[in-house]
Amino acid sequence: MVDKNIDFFQIEDNFSQTADVSSLPIFESKLDFIPKVTIAIPTYKRSKYLKEAIDSAINQIEYDDFDIIVVDNDPERDCDTEKLMLMYDNQRLSYYKNAKNIQMAGNWNRLFTLSKGKYLVMLHDDDLLMPVFLKECMTVVNAEPDLGILKPLSQSFKIDENISLESKTDNNAHKLERLYDLSNYSYYALGAPSGCLFRKDAFVKVGGFNQEMYPTMDLCFVVLFSSYFKVYKLHKVLSIYRWGENESLQCSTLRGFIINDYYLRRKLLNKYKVPYWVIDKYLSFLISNYENWCKSINKEFSFDLNDLNLKKQNEYIILIYRLLIKIYLGALLFYKRITS
Repeated sequence: MVDKNIDFFQIEDNFSQTADVSSLPIFESKLDFIPKVTIAIPTYKRSKYLKEAIDSAINQIEYDDFDIIVVDNDPERDCDTEKLMLMYDNQRLSYYKNAKNIQMAGNWNRLFTLSKGKYLVMLHDDDLLMPVFLKECMTVVNAEPDLGILKPLSQSFKIDENISLESKTDNNAHKLERLYDLSNYSYYALGAPSGCLFRKDAFVKVGGFNQEMYPTMDLCFVVLFSSYFKVYKLHKVLSIYRWGENESLQCSTLRGFIINDYYLRRKLLNKYKVPYWVIDKYLSFLISNYENWCKSINKEFSFDLNDLNLKKQNEYIILIYRLLIKIYLGALLFYKRITS
């Protein structure tokens, strides 16, 4: 969890924190070429849904220049995940086990250390890629080879719901949208890193994910990354994001989301010279909304705005300040788009 002393815009080498931990290759791919793209799946004691994630990666169509790695953060040998992986006989697939648990950020970063491709697609072990995911993404990459991140839209399902793997286009928006650090001033513009394509060398230059910023380490990374490299959102649904009863819905984790979001957005708005008295009122509104959302998914959750030295604001005052911020930051984003 972060605090007011965290510098969200400072690049740090987060790979070095787990460099002393090895990853055992249980088996490796047998391709006779170096793939352009690696689909990388981090996993930890979730074999129940892992097979579906792997199969969605294997079953890509109309694009062949890829391999798949699964990196297991559970060092226990002969576990359910290892038994599942040993059932596969696919020349594209590699399976690694970390010698010890290196936490979520460490395992996500290890994907980039072990991958062979110039580009990496992260896929969470309970999510799915649509069959044309790589075909569609690499069409964009070929047109924008210097991009750093490309995130197609994902469709959200509860973990045991019936799922459709048919891709869909968002007809109400531009197909390809450039995002900036400022794009995240009110919400996470990119979304979860699952189903996200990264240019590997750019990711490494920015230092990878920082465990200290859990549970919003992906948002914090994207805000930093956007300051240095191009980030795009593709307005086409090409992956499935599944959610259920897990750690992210616990009260302590939800509290972490709120606190981290508060400090990140305060620093982001400060960076763009928004007056502090405007920031306080705007963040009071933002955090109140976030608190209500947290309560809707976990009835036991509670949060006191006083913990962040914030107070409930009159709704009419909030409307005025929201409008001022939207106009000011909207103008800045417009300027970025026409000058970049």
